[in-house]
Amino acid sequence: MSTSKKIIKFIAETIAILLIALLVYGLSYLIYGVSFIFGNNNKYNDSVLLINNNEIKELDNYNLYIKTEKTNVIVKTSNVFNVSTNNKNIGIDLNKDTNTISITEKKLSLFNFFDSYDMTIYLPDSLFKEIRIDTNAGNIISNKFSTNKLNLKVGSGKVVIDSLVVYKKANLNTGVGSVNINGKLINNLSLSSGIGQTNISANLFGKNYIEGGVGNISLNLLNEKRNYSFELKKGLGDIIIDNEVKADGKYGDGNSSICVETNIGKIDITFSK
Repeated sequence: MSTSKKIIKFIAETIAILLIALLVYGLSYLIYGVSFIFGNNNKYNDSVLLINNNEIKELDNYNLYIKTEKTNVIVKTSNVFNVSTNNKNIGIDLNKDTNTISITEKKLSLFNFFDSYDMTIYLPDSLFKEIRIDTNAGNIISNKFSTNKLNLKVGSGKVVIDSLVVYKKANLNTGVGSVNINGKLINNLSLSSGIGQTNISANLFGKNYIEGGVGNISLNLLNEKRNYSFELKKGLGDIIIDNEVKADGKYGDGNSSICVETNIGKIDITFSK
């Protein structure tokens, strides 16, 4: 598909999303008006401890799977593993045979659309086999993730990760909302950004792919410029490398490759060394 056709397709999809958002916004007032009459009480008055396992002090080689509908996910480092939330629809399964922790939120009624939920997960400092988080609406805030594989999918909400280490593969797919990630080391990053500002500071290794949507992407690489090779594909947004606007094409011959593609937003790549 040519660049012009891709841009037209992207603009059409964006307009469709905005029209749907306006429709949902209008209907939300109607839902709000009847929510107090028909809504279900899915919220605890105070945060409730779902699990408190003082025996688990490390989770090396565990899988952590999280699927939420409308709950903010807060991850903190702790000496032991436990989970607390004010959402009655959150369920947790700890399978020691398969080394898997599954945390799932049941689908909410439309009448609970305006409710706000939080879940705090306390994790020992461990190297996970895989971390997979899929949320429709809600923030993801973590002070630290260390894993072989990371799969992160966010519909609407902000993402903040203070320290990220991924040894094998990282997939990040964001819809609407800001992203701020400090990555000490990320291998084979695949990033697809929708609407919102994305800021990533990391050492990238392997084969990496970055696609910008409507919002801007700021990528600060913690390694030297000579260690990277770039393949650039521009839409309407500029691609800037080391303060220089670049045209479509290939640049550099470093061992770690980064394919960069823009639609409407700008992608700015800088280097710390």
